Amino acid sequence: MEYKFYRQYGIGEYIADFYCPKQRLVIEIDGGQHHTDDGRKYDDTRQKYMSSVGIKTIRFSNRDILENIEGVLAEITKEL
Repeated sequence: MEYKFYRQYGIGEYIADFYCPKQRLVIEIDGGQHHTDDGRKYDDTRQKYMSSVGIKTIRFSNRDILENIEGVLAEITKEL
């Protein structure tokens, strides 16, 4: 099956890093700003919104991408 992802896709008042409408799946790539108290609060609010409109979000850190891309791809494949 083929899945199309859109980069920097607007959903409500938020911008998703990557979004697959067919699966209603958002993929977020988190840098250091997401690991602060304010960043975690923002992400939590955003996550609740996405869930409320039927969209699942999976998150990966920059480190995951740089050091474990195969694991990241396996996780995304599992979600699809």
